[in-house]
Amino acid sequence: MKIIKVKDQVEGGKEALKVFKEALDNGVKVFGLATGSTPETTYDELVKSDIDFSNSISVNLDEYVGLKPEDEQSYAYFMKEHLFNAKPFRSEEHTSELQSPDHLV
Repeated sequence: MKIIKVKDQVEGGKEALKVFKEALDNGVKVFGLATGSTPETTYDELVKSDIDFSNSISVNLDEYVGLKPEDEQSYAYFMKEHLFNAKPFRSEEHTSELQSPDHLV
């Protein structure tokens, strides 16, 4: 495992952009993406970049059960606002399809 130490979140976003570029250059097509404040600078850097995710798949594991993707409190909404509206993926998979506790097994 490679550990990259940075001085702050802004530098972390810039370093993360390099990791995404390297992954795409090496043929990676599926990305597991997180939500919350930690990756916001990474998403800012990705939005400003020339990276094209139109042939990539995003898997977002974070979601609240029972929230629809268009709910402003949902992680799906967060990802659309911070990344997907500017950088669409071929497929954006969210756990937001799990709308009832019956899906929790």
